[in-house]
Amino acid sequence: MPGSRSRRDLLRSSLLIVAALAGLVVVRWSVTGSISRPIVAPAPTLAPASTVAASPGPPPQLLAAAGIRLSLGGRQPAVVDPTSGSMRRMAPAADQDMSLFRQGSFTVLVADGRAWAVPAGQAGPQWPLGQAHQALPALATDRIWLVTTHFGSPERHYDLVEVGLADGRRHAHWTLPYQVTPVAVLRSGVLASDLDGDLVLVEPGSGRVRTLLAHDASFLDVRGDRVAWLAGGLLYIRNLGGGTTTVVPPPPASAGWYGSGRPVSWADCCYGLGAFAPGGRWLAVYTHLAGPRSPGLAIVDLSGGRAVLLPGSEDVTPTGGQSSLGWASNGWLFFFGSGPTTSIAAWRPGARTAGLVWLDVDQVLDTIPRALAPN
Repeated sequence: MPGSRSRRDLLRSSLLIVAALAGLVVVRWSVTGSISRPIVAPAPTLAPASTVAASPGPPPQLLAAAGIRLSLGGRQPAVVDPTSGSMRRMAPAADQDMSLFRQGSFTVLVADGRAWAVPAGQAGPQWPLGQAHQALPALATDRIWLVTTHFGSPERHYDLVEVGLADGRRHAHWTLPYQVTPVAVLRSGVLASDLDGDLVLVEPGSGRVRTLLAHDASFLDVRGDRVAWLAGGLLYIRNLGGGTTTVVPPPPASAGWYGSGRPVSWADCCYGLGAFAPGGRWLAVYTHLAGPRSPGLAIVDLSGGRAVLLPGSEDVTPTGGQSSLGWASNGWLFFFGSGPTTSIAAWRPGARTAGLVWLDVDQVLDTIPRALAPN
């Protein structure tokens, strides 16, 4: 009968569904070992990793440089005491970078085409010395040479005027043709760079070359009759009085002298890549440590003509066009050190390594200092 067949079909379908569900239960049990345990295990929950705060390293131990004051050039010239951290600004502020160097018991300042003198290690009083695009040390420690450029007839030339630091009185007046750029005044003439980048000793007035010292040379410094320069990857120290020349290769483990092969120009006449110690025993020179972007310092023992790297001078900061290292009256060498902020470092002859004497110069000055002159 039709009604009985329909009921039988419905019952058969229900039994098939129940059998299928029972089969799924058996499969789940065999996979998970439990009816309630999920087939796919949930991702494990990890406890958040604990953050361990890295303890900051100990602050660097600063060297004590009692009695030393540093004159800093640049846009905001100032005098600082590295021991106490005190600072006094020099007025007036320069519209351009102020260059400076110590000459005897004075600090010489040059900016905006003018030159002044102040007592070494002090911010004032300032004594105007006259017009100058550049100043060069004189043989007498209480005098300097003011250098200006003139565009008169028949051609451009340099004027060199020797003045007293205490009173600004004129003592001598020289000229040089524009083809030779003066970089130092010696007993035997004017040390200059010619248009070919050669380092020459010339006669005041005519500019006639008396002595050719080197081709394509980088002038470093002069002290008395000694002249130091770089050429051909080597350091040369000439004693003009005795006529002897000492050739010094870069120190072991150095990648070469810093600035070697860079000719002297008018802007680079006081580049400050090297400095003789006042006592005549040492010469500090910038060098490359491991590569062209890792400058450091080397100390040359002038008695033996041997250079060694100065530990603690890694990543020093030479400043182009300005003197960025200098020897103080106590015999210490001061220079701009390394770090995330501007710092000042020093080396005491006899010490195994250099060290910092002042940190965070940037916190007291709005601009980066460009020159350094200790008293």
